[in-house]
Amino acid sequence: MTRCINCTRCVRFGEEIAGIVELGQLNRGEDAEIGTFIEKAVTTELSGNMIDICPVGALTSKPYAFKARSWELKKTESVDIHDAVGCNIRVDSRSGEVMRILPRLNEDVNEEWINDRTRFAYDGLKKNRLDRPYIRDEKTKKLVEATWDEALSFAASKLKTFKKDNIAAYAGDLADAESMYALKSLMKGLNVDQLECRVDGAKFDTTNKAGYSFNSTIAGIEEADAILLVGTNPRHEGTLINTRIRKTWLEKKLPIALIGEEVDLTYPYYHAGTTPQDLKKMADEHAGSVQAERPVMIVGMGAFKRDDGLEVHGLLHEAAEKLGVIKEGWNGFNVLHTGASRMAALEMDFTPARHFDINDMGLVYLLGVDDPETLRINLLQEELDELKEALADNDPIETLDALIDLQYVLDGAFLSFGLHGVKTDAFNEVHRSNMSKLGEDGKPIRREEDGKVMKGPNYFKPDMAQFIKNAKDQAA
Repeated sequence: MTRCINCTRCVRFGEEIAGIVELGQLNRGEDAEIGTFIEKAVTTELSGNMIDICPVGALTSKPYAFKARSWELKKTESVDIHDAVGCNIRVDSRSGEVMRILPRLNEDVNEEWINDRTRFAYDGLKKNRLDRPYIRDEKTKKLVEATWDEALSFAASKLKTFKKDNIAAYAGDLADAESMYALKSLMKGLNVDQLECRVDGAKFDTTNKAGYSFNSTIAGIEEADAILLVGTNPRHEGTLINTRIRKTWLEKKLPIALIGEEVDLTYPYYHAGTTPQDLKKMADEHAGSVQAERPVMIVGMGAFKRDDGLEVHGLLHEAAEKLGVIKEGWNGFNVLHTGASRMAALEMDFTPARHFDINDMGLVYLLGVDDPETLRINLLQEELDELKEALADNDPIETLDALIDLQYVLDGAFLSFGLHGVKTDAFNEVHRSNMSKLGEDGKPIRREEDGKVMKGPNYFKPDMAQFIKNAKDQAA
């Protein structure tokens, strides 16, 4: 770091803004230099901002270094789409290629910072992008390149073969508002009411805007004198919200509590529990006795991605009223979404008129739903819930139906993840591995306390790596 002048801006940023103590000044006198402490690395999700505040260019962006001159770049003001915070950014491009992304000053949202995902994710724009339509061949089951006219004609013909009650549309977290509005208009033209934007499986009441908005505003966090976090990790779900909370804590040393998974948030907090019952207990114990004038509650999607999400939403509203979060002249009830398009979709009512089962749909329109893992997990969970109900009701017909639906969704998952061609061989490998648990006498070795089958002397782990390689070869 021959350019470094030991101004310690990066050190102070880490300690004051990012909340880490991993960078400091080493040695003394003419040997003094900035570096990480022993066995430490800069782990903050805000590390890229150190590039911006370095006054002499000792810290530089490796992906951008020596790639372009600043006067060659076209500068476009934009908004980040990697979370729901809406950080203001500037996209610098040359000849249609994004070269770097920098923060844009907005005191009401991100101030002058952005997180590392926002800053460095642009390399994903260069590889594996869909730039033309494909149609799956019905015989080979492989995707075949098509023209736009062919693709649109194919889609239109498919739409005409299904009734309105067998069509559904999903809008993903990265879909733009204009496209979602166009899709909703298309579905309404077909009298389709099965619309959904909560592809992560979150369940909450959408009838009242205040129930799913960030009512205090992000800048309003600085007015808070007490903060309760519920089912969220703002450090990763909304990094610049977490930065604002830390800033407020440094200035006021206000009390902060968390109900949910215990995590490192870069500031101290009281862990009040992990379940909705812990929230109810807190609300009942402190009802009407909270001294804070402007308490804030920030609720993450973790509170709603549950089977009882709607009930939890009602409990949250009751707790907010008891704790003084909602009162005359102040609404500190905030929902922290994780999808950039979620609020726009909710504003245009891209939600179902009534609950529907995706497995009953013959055609599903997916607009930017590029998270097959979440979709498949939600489908499997839905079928598992139906299986539980069928077993509880001792209904053999519904039990068989739920088991078949589970198998159907599993087969779809194999196809979606590109593993359908190796399913049989992989199953046989796992079966052989399970059979190797048997003892020398060919009988299972069971644990006395619960009867679980233990691993025998000849046990071997299944080799799944060979099938992943085969799947990639088949895809090629």
